[in-house]
Amino acid sequence: MSSDLALNISGCLSVNSWDAENQTYRPYIVGGPPDFDFQINPGIGLFVDVSQNSTFTFVGIKLASYSIPLKIGWNLIGWYDMDTTMASSIAENISDCVSVNAWDATNQTYKPYIVGGPPDFDFVVKPGMGLFVDVTEDSNWSGEG
Repeated sequence: MSSDLALNISGCLSVNSWDAENQTYRPYIVGGPPDFDFQINPGIGLFVDVSQNSTFTFVGIKLASYSIPLKIGWNLIGWYDMDTTMASSIAENISDCVSVNAWDATNQTYKPYIVGGPPDFDFVVKPGMGLFVDVTEDSNWSGEG
């Protein structure tokens, strides 16, 4: 649950998931109403707002495979593999992907990779990163990248 994650991150203010169906955030705010708590699912990216620099280490069983439904528009996925990959590789493995975007916490802005755009906009995707992907057709992503 989002509340369990929040309890294990120092200075956590909120945990937010993305509702691709409605193109909006679903927030769990620490100390807020309990009915805002939500289930965390494998392969789905999250935004975690913290009041201080914090490190979270997850220990568990590596996912063998999964299928994430993607809706037309923006979707938030999580890179679960222990190896790095490139944003372009993620895009190549998602049907009708227009862009892959990562949040740059240091600069408080998005880092975009646009399919067909300049190759120097490609970026490294590290284990545990959440990525916004924009697609023009409903599909499923099976974690390739």
